[in-house]
Amino acid sequence: MLLGTQTGWIGVDIGSQSIKLAQVERSGPTVRVREGVVLPRAASWQGDDLMSNMSRISSREEIGAAIEAGHRFRGDKVACVLPSYLYESRPLHLPAGSLSERRTMVAHELATVRQESHVTSEFDFWEATLHGRDGVPCKSNVNTLSLASGWGDQVVQDTAKLGLRCQVLDGPPMVLARAVKMMSSHNSSRPIAALDWGYRGTSLGFLLEGQPLYTRQINRCGYHHIVENVQRGLCVSLDQAQHLLIRHGLPELPPRDTANDQFQEMLSEMAAQTLHDLADEINRTLTYIDTQHPNLFPEEIVLFGGGASLKNVSDHLTKRVKLEIKPWNFSAQNREKSAWDAVSSPLLGAAIGLSSLAWAKG
Repeated sequence: MLLGTQTGWIGVDIGSQSIKLAQVERSGPTVRVREGVVLPRAASWQGDDLMSNMSRISSREEIGAAIEAGHRFRGDKVACVLPSYLYESRPLHLPAGSLSERRTMVAHELATVRQESHVTSEFDFWEATLHGRDGVPCKSNVNTLSLASGWGDQVVQDTAKLGLRCQVLDGPPMVLARAVKMMSSHNSSRPIAALDWGYRGTSLGFLLEGQPLYTRQINRCGYHHIVENVQRGLCVSLDQAQHLLIRHGLPELPPRDTANDQFQEMLSEMAAQTLHDLADEINRTLTYIDTQHPNLFPEEIVLFGGGASLKNVSDHLTKRVKLEIKPWNFSAQNREKSAWDAVSSPLLGAAIGLSSLAWAKG
């Protein structure tokens, strides 16, 4: 390791279908990927049975296997995040007060909301003042993010049993905002959106000056719909279906006359309904933002998650949404060839952002 190089924590993105680990290192202003691993689960999580403390599922074996697969991981400190659909986001209005006073206010508000569920939760909040079309600040001035306590306990237990020390269990809006900041082409003064198209759930967040100000959870458009359609339609395994979608994917835009077109057209038909539904939800959300919070309307949408690995999908979504959608990626000079796979880039974005928390301020 070169003198003056700082190694980040190991970022652990715990997904419902795969575990993503990444570690970055910094030398002066340059941040490079030291190691990155994407490891599929033996069996994917089924969304509806995960929403209570009683049915949480351990990820210890998958995290351990990913650590072993990544020969260049260094250290025992980790920062983790769970799938976005396990978190609950809620805007609130808080009066002025000290940090401890405002935290007490948030705890009271969330306890009132959750009093019938009998589920204890952990939470955090941050300043997030939205402005309406007339420029007047909206009533809500903070965003809250809560997670059933059992999930945090499980992550800490899983990592501890592997000899790892969990430093942070972060929230998806902050994770994606941090990853977007690390893109070489990003100008943080302009609004941008982050679309996390996960296997079981999807979230669309709007950022301004690096801060997540509005997030919408979209649960009907998970990438698993496409994978399972291909599995059934071609009578292949889930792993084989995902491989076909990554390798062949959708037809190129503009179309080219290639030998692969016929197979890509067939895959496109299997993906059509989910792509239509996802584009519809994105357009509905953009219409709301344009109407209610025009200063947040994004110049582009950055794509993360398993859905981003579908070949040529960004062009197809851009065509349906009428706003540029591009997969998250690190700049070329920030990649270690021995640890980088371009196809995995949008999958590793969150884990890379988590790794950089090692030298975050505050």
